[in-house]
Amino acid sequence: LEIIEIIGRNHTNQNEIIQIVQKEKTPLINLDLVQIRSDIINIGWIEDAIVLRKLPKKIVIKIKEHIPIALLQTKQGHQLINKHGKIINEKNISNFSHLPVVSGKNASSKVFHILNVLKTEPEIFSDVWAIQFISERRWDIYLKSGITIKLPEKEPVFAWTKFAKLERENSITKRD
Repeated sequence: LEIIEIIGRNHTNQNEIIQIVQKEKTPLINLDLVQIRSDIINIGWIEDAIVLRKLPKKIVIKIKEHIPIALLQTKQGHQLINKHGKIINEKNISNFSHLPVVSGKNASSKVFHILNVLKTEPEIFSDVWAIQFISERRWDIYLKSGITIKLPEKEPVFAWTKFAKLERENSITKRD
């Protein structure tokens, strides 16, 4: 093995992947690609991986990384989550402070849907800094301006759209 080609890496430490491949000092033909793939998937950022052997001297690793959508508020502090609510193990989350903070019981598994609703009104969504799942049934949206929007349990999409219309027409978030 002379060449390790890694495709799709943005956040994952390249040396971590290389160490996994090189931990066994065996010829390329004898490398256990299934085990290598399994070890690579256990790296925090990796969602999926494909490991290919290209004879005579090369391994190609195609990785798919998790895409962070929010910061989950936990007892251990803020943690990155993907669209499925899975925690992405990342020690340095300062690069992701632009993502909304999510809290509430079972919020991580439901946040992808509400974020898609909120993104339908990008002017207002750009002011969202936190989202809280209340009693596992409805959402409170916190704006950077200090305003809290309490979406109803039923028809939250309608309520969000109606709020956006009121904002466009009357600039209600600019008032006292």
